[in-house]
Amino acid sequence: MSKMFSFLCVIACFVNLAASQHTDFEPEIQGYSFNRPGPPGPSQFPAPLPRDYESLDCVVKQDILWRNIAAKPYPTNAMPTINFQVPVTNQLLNQSFIIQAFTLTGDEFPVDRPKLIHTYGSTGKVTLEIFRNSSYSGMFAAGSMNPGIIRFSLGDITAASFGPSFALKLFVDHRPSVNIVAMNNPDGQGTDRNFFSKTFTNFRPAPMDANNIKFGKIFHDALLTKLSGGECQRPLDENRLPVYDVAAAYAGRRVNAPTVLKFIPNPAVGSDPSSQADFRLNLNRIRPESLLYTVAAKATENSREEIIGRIWLRSPLVSSEYQDKRLLFQHPRMRC
Repeated sequence: MSKMFSFLCVIACFVNLAASQHTDFEPEIQGYSFNRPGPPGPSQFPAPLPRDYESLDCVVKQDILWRNIAAKPYPTNAMPTINFQVPVTNQLLNQSFIIQAFTLTGDEFPVDRPKLIHTYGSTGKVTLEIFRNSSYSGMFAAGSMNPGIIRFSLGDITAASFGPSFALKLFVDHRPSVNIVAMNNPDGQGTDRNFFSKTFTNFRPAPMDANNIKFGKIFHDALLTKLSGGECQRPLDENRLPVYDVAAAYAGRRVNAPTVLKFIPNPAVGSDPSSQADFRLNLNRIRPESLLYTVAAKATENSREEIIGRIWLRSPLVSSEYQDKRLLFQHPRMRC
């Protein structure tokens, strides 16, 4: 089973997994409060998002979602750490289940649908600032300031190798949000527990561990067989996720998207790599208005890297049941 949980970290950044409609597993999931710091019980979430939510201005949507995220933070001395208790192996190996990471839309998961990996995290408001030298379009356009929400998480909170990643949601006026997911290495970073010690990217390296390679192939096959549409509607593979949707927002017909993004961490917001404190406590100490990342872009995998922007934290980072259970980041699939 330890090998399987190693696999969870490998595909973690690419599998939100919380929205399967696959009925084989429904009896095991329905009514189970899977992330609570104590006995299972009914979840208490804020009111549903407004019916006209997607048609609102981007900053209004950011504020609505942030109020839900920050309404009921966990007590700092009672952070939940219980992993999902129903058998997960078969669900994670089921192609119809895992492909939901790409096909479920919106900013919220259905109530009481399990987030089997990336179960616990910390979330805050951010701004993606793009410098005037950028030649890209949409939300990467020169001089743009894009409101968003970032969630930091581990693929498996109990894994021996510390495996940090983030999901970034950017809000678009009157249209659905767009998302970026990034990590450093699918095999994790060993005993280094500093979230900001490594550069993250949307084009992660392939895993080296033989077991991770084996299970990565299962995920790859799901992309080929279960994701509808042609080549433009699917990622290159499970390791390389596009950011075309971000470049297409506001761009009209002239879309110019980078292929590779790199998120270079600000060492000033990092923590002691040997710290045994809960990773969320270290993250939640970061002050609002801190610089989190410098953003570099490459037009192609082999192009020269160019610094095009920064990500700024605009609120405290918060750990709460809402962002652990309901906050959805659809994994990007469009690449042209």
